Amino acid sequence: MVPVISFVGNSGAGKTTLLEKTVRELKGRGYRVAVIKHAHHDFQIDHPGKDSWRFSQAGSDVVVISSPAKMAMVERRSEEPSLDELVALVEGKADIVLTEGFRHRGRPQVLVMRAAQAAEASKDDIDPLAIVSDRPFDSARDRPVDSPVPRFDLDDVARLTDFLIARLQPSLPPSAR
Repeated sequence: MVPVISFVGNSGAGKTTLLEKTVRELKGRGYRVAVIKHAHHDFQIDHPGKDSWRFSQAGSDVVVISSPAKMAMVERRSEEPSLDELVALVEGKADIVLTEGFRHRGRPQVLVMRAAQAAEASKDDIDPLAIVSDRPFDSARDRPVDSPVPRFDLDDVARLTDFLIARLQPSLPPSAR
């Protein structure tokens, strides 16, 4: 099974930016990376008037758009797919799956937070592998979780990636680098 790490935190904490940097770091080390983003609302990837949109509007349950460079699939669902179902879609196509969101899905997590949001993190809500933040934690009282976990600066992506790779061994293949 491909290893999965979820990047979680409040809106505006920097999850997307950190994930983007982490993807680049992992790709630079030769890993195949998949990212799964959780959306709390409806989203649109095809545009009104385009063929794929027209097929969906006509009632198609699944529309696949394919070109030599990309492929996308839009599927009507009566309920949200599980994280396991989504990971199965990329099984064999990635060495590691990073997710944005999926806080309560039982996967290892990296908590991303800003100093201004520190008070908003719930100690009962998460047990992260690591915390990535723009502020130091001077005491146990300042920590967003009770147990001491490694803390990384928002710009220290290389050290965070080293930590994640070490934690995921032997699930990850050797770097292709």
